[in-house]
Amino acid sequence: MIEYSVEVSMPEHFLLPETVSVPVAGEGGDSARLQDGQVVLVPMQFRPKAAGRYQCQVVLRSWQDVRVHLLEAVVRGEGSHAQLEFTAPAHQSVTQDIPLNSESLQDCRLRCILSGQGFSGPPLVYIHAGARLYYPLTFHPTSRCIVTGHLSLINDTDGTEYRFDLRGVGERPLALEHVQIHCTVREVTQSRLQVPNYSQKLITCQVVSDLSIVSGPPTLEIKPGHTVPYTISVSPWKRGMHKGVISFVAQEKEMVMEKEKGGCGQPAPDSKITPDQPGEMTWPYEVWFSLEVISSPAPPMKVLPVQCAVHSSVAVEIPITNPRAEPLQLQVCVEGPDLSGDTWMSVPAHDTQTYLARFSPATTGKKTGSVIFQSDVVGEFWHQLDLVADPPVPITLPDCSCELGKWTRTSIPLINPTDERLELDAVNSNPRNFTLELDGSQALIVEPHSTTQVPVQFCPSSLGRGNHTARVCFTCAQLGEWSFLLSGTGLAPGLMEPLSVSSRVGSHSSLFLPFRNPMEHDVLVHIFLTDEEPSLGSLNPSVQGTHEYKGKAFTIPLRKTQGVLLAPEASVDVPVVFAPESMQRYSAWVVIQLESKEGQSWRSEALEDSALRESGQQGRSLGGQMQDLNLQEIRWVYPIHGIPEAVLGPSHPAVIRCEARSRVEERLEVQLTGCVPGPSAPPVARDQSVSPRSKTPTGPGSRSLQEDFLYEIRFENDEEQAQLDNCVALSLLGCEREPQSGIVTLTFNFVLTPCRPLRCTAVLAIQSITGGLWKFPITLISTEPQVDDVITIEAAGLNKTSGVVFRLTSLSRHPEPFTAKFLPGSGPEFQVCPHSGELLPVDSPGTLFTITFRPTMYSKRHRATLLVQTADMQWTYEVNGALPLYTPPSSRSSQGVGSTGLRPTRVCQRNFLRENLQVPSMAASSPLRDHPLIPRVT
Repeated sequence: MIEYSVEVSMPEHFLLPETVSVPVAGEGGDSARLQDGQVVLVPMQFRPKAAGRYQCQVVLRSWQDVRVHLLEAVVRGEGSHAQLEFTAPAHQSVTQDIPLNSESLQDCRLRCILSGQGFSGPPLVYIHAGARLYYPLTFHPTSRCIVTGHLSLINDTDGTEYRFDLRGVGERPLALEHVQIHCTVREVTQSRLQVPNYSQKLITCQVVSDLSIVSGPPTLEIKPGHTVPYTISVSPWKRGMHKGVISFVAQEKEMVMEKEKGGCGQPAPDSKITPDQPGEMTWPYEVWFSLEVISSPAPPMKVLPVQCAVHSSVAVEIPITNPRAEPLQLQVCVEGPDLSGDTWMSVPAHDTQTYLARFSPATTGKKTGSVIFQSDVVGEFWHQLDLVADPPVPITLPDCSCELGKWTRTSIPLINPTDERLELDAVNSNPRNFTLELDGSQALIVEPHSTTQVPVQFCPSSLGRGNHTARVCFTCAQLGEWSFLLSGTGLAPGLMEPLSVSSRVGSHSSLFLPFRNPMEHDVLVHIFLTDEEPSLGSLNPSVQGTHEYKGKAFTIPLRKTQGVLLAPEASVDVPVVFAPESMQRYSAWVVIQLESKEGQSWRSEALEDSALRESGQQGRSLGGQMQDLNLQEIRWVYPIHGIPEAVLGPSHPAVIRCEARSRVEERLEVQLTGCVPGPSAPPVARDQSVSPRSKTPTGPGSRSLQEDFLYEIRFENDEEQAQLDNCVALSLLGCEREPQSGIVTLTFNFVLTPCRPLRCTAVLAIQSITGGLWKFPITLISTEPQVDDVITIEAAGLNKTSGVVFRLTSLSRHPEPFTAKFLPGSGPEFQVCPHSGELLPVDSPGTLFTITFRPTMYSKRHRATLLVQTADMQWTYEVNGALPLYTPPSSRSSQGVGSTGLRPTRVCQRNFLRENLQVPSMAASSPLRDHPLIPRVT
C-alpha cells in the first residue's frame, strides 16, 4: 500500500479526503499486469455557489511519485423568458436596452440569435464576472406593419439561454418635411421635393394629395437606398393659407401599369399585404410631406378712391359682369376699417349687377380697403379702395329759444362708435350766450361705443336771433375737429313767476328782486309798482305818469326808481316791503322797464315770431298784445302776493301725549281772529277733548265755510318731518263763525301714532283763501313704551355662558339698518350679538339675535334692558338672568357617630364695642385713651 497526500486548489468548492491509499502488486509481480477493474475510487463533493465553469487541480503526493489531476465542472443557470413589444412610426427607430446580470465568477460571452423584420442588435456581447450589461435591441420599420420575432442570448460559458418573444408595430410614418410655398393667385409656382427610398427594393410610388391646387406626375420610381427629386406645381385660385399633404405610396407593378396618367390623384385606400407568418401585416411603403401654401392676392382689377366725412356714410358701387351662360354665385369678402357689405352676390347669365359697399368712417385719416369676389368657377378678383376719412361735418343743432333775462338748457350729443376712448378738448366761440357745463379741471372723456350728452346753457342778450350763434369745437387725435353749430332766439319777457311774501299784521317784511341787465350795452332802468295787472305792451297811464301805488301794504324803498343806469351784465336788487294792516290777501305788480341809453328802439327780424310764441303760451297772453315791432322799452312784470299772518298772543301750546307704538286721537279747537269790528279774543290752541263747543256743524253753509281754509302741520326741520310725516294725521271736523265778533272756530281731529319715544314742537298752519295766515304751536310727546317681551336666561353655572336666540323683522318690505344695545344700568354679564346690521323684511324669516348670560357671583339680581332701534321704530326687551339653586356642601359623619347630618348650633356673636367700653383705658374720659393697651417690652 502506498499512501498519497491530497492537495486541492479550490477547497471551498471541491471537498476530497486528505490522504488516499493505493494498493500495490505482490512481490515478483508487475504492476502493468494488474487487472483492469482494480482501481481506487476517491470520494469528492462539489459545492458551486453560482453558475459558471469551475477548474480545480488535485495533486497526489507520495514517496514514490507525484500525480496531478485536472477537474472541470460546468454549472448552468436557470435562464429566462420574456415578451417585448415595440411601437414606432415608419422610418423611425426605437431602442430598448435589455438589462443582463452576470452571476458567474468569470467573464463570459453571449451570442445573439435574432429573427424578425425590422429588428436589429449586436451579434456578440461580453460581460464581466458579477457585472451588469444592457443589450440594445432596435426596431426600425420601413413601412406600416405588424411583425413578430425572437431573440435568444446564449452564454457560451455555461450554456444559459435568455429568450425573448418580440412584437413590432410600425405606425404610419411622420411627415418627412414641412414645405412652405409662397405664391400668387392665378400664377403657377413650382417647388421640388426630395423623396427617399429606405427599402431594399425598387419601388414605384403613386403620388396623391388632398390639395386641388397641387399638380405633378402621377408616379415616381425610386431605386433602393436612393433619393429622387419630385417637382410639384401650385396654382391657387384664391388668397389665403392652404394646408394639406402630398403622399408617395408604393404600389404593385400591375397597379402602376393600370393607373391612368395625369396629375396628383386622390389618396389611395389603405391596402395591406398579409405575409405567410400568422399575426403579421405589412402595408405599402409610404413617405409624405406636409404642405403650407401661402397665396398672396393678384393685382386689383381697379383702384377706387372713396372719400367721406367722419360720422357720415357713402356707398361704393362696383359693377360685376357675368359673360357665362349660367348664373354666377360669388362669395364677397369686405376687408378694411369701417367698410361693410353683403357676403354673397348672384349675377344672372350674360348680365351685369352692381355690388354696394358702404364706407362709414369713425376716425379721420387715410386707409386702404378691398372688396374680394371669389368663386370656384372663375376664381378670385378684387377691387382696391383708397379710403379717405375727413373731419366730421359741422352738425347744426335745433334752434333754442328763451325769454330775455332767463336761460334754458340744451345738450350736445357726442357719439363714439369706435373701440377707442376719446379724450376731447372743447372750444366755444360764443361764451357770452352759450355756456358749456363742463368741469374745467378734467378732460372730457367719451368711452367706446357710448354717447355722452354735454349740457349747454343758452342765455339771450337781445330780442330775436341777433348774435345768438355759436360754434363749439371738440378736438381729439382720432376725429380731428368735431364742430357743432348752435343758434338761439331771444323772446320778449312774459309774466314772471309769482312771488309770495308774508308778514304779521302790524309788522313788515321784505323781499328782493334781483335783476340783471341781459343786454350787451348800457340801459336805463325804470321801476314801477302798481296794484293793477299791467300789459307787457303798454302800461297804465297812471303807472307811467305818477307810478303811485294806491295801497299801503307794498312799498319800494329806493331813492331813485327812474332812469337808473345799468351796465351790461350788471345787477340791481329791487327791495319790496310788505306791511299788512288786516287779515286779507294783498296783490301787486312790480314792473321793471328797460330803455336804451341812446333812446333807440329794439327791432328784430324775429320779434314777430317771439310775440306769436308768447301769445300761444298758456297764461302768458300779455306777450301777444305787442302791436309795434319797434319797441322803445322792454318790460318785466313780477306778480307779488302778500300773505298776512295773525299776531299770536301769549298762550301755551297744545300738548299731545302718547305712549310710543300706541295711538291717541284728540280733538283740537283753534280760534281765528282778524281785524273785524267788535271785541276779539286772542287766538288760543287748547286741547278740547271734552268741550261743549266741540261740535261739527252740518249743512251746506258749514261745508262751504270749511272749504275756505287750508291747513297743514309744519315741523322745525326735515329730519322731524321725515320721522313724523307718517305718524301724524289731521282732519277738519267743523267750522263755526260767531256773527257778532267774527271769530272763526275750527275743530280738528288730531291722530298721533308714534313709533319711537320723542319730544318735538310742530306748528298748525291755517291759511284762508281770501288771505291771512295763522300759526299755532303744538308739542308732541311720545313716552317710553311697555317692554315687548320678558326674556329669562337660565345660567349654566358661575363663569359659564348660556344664551337664547330670537328673530326680528322690520315693519316694511325692505331691509332696514338697526343698532342693538343694552340701556345704562344693565348688568355687564349680558351680551348681545350682532350690535348692528340690517333687519330683514317682513316676508323673510328675520334677523337672528343672540343674548348670552355669564354670571360671576351668586346673591345678586341679574337684570338688563335690551333696545333694538331702527330709523323709525324700536323694540324693548327685559332680560332676566336666573341662577341655579345653591346647594350647600354636606359631609357624612364618621362611623361611631350617631347623627347623619349637621345639627344647627346657636352661635353668640361677641360685642366688641361693649367690651371695649368696659376697659378704663378705652373709655371716652380715660386719660389713657391714646396709650396702647399692651405695654411694649424693651
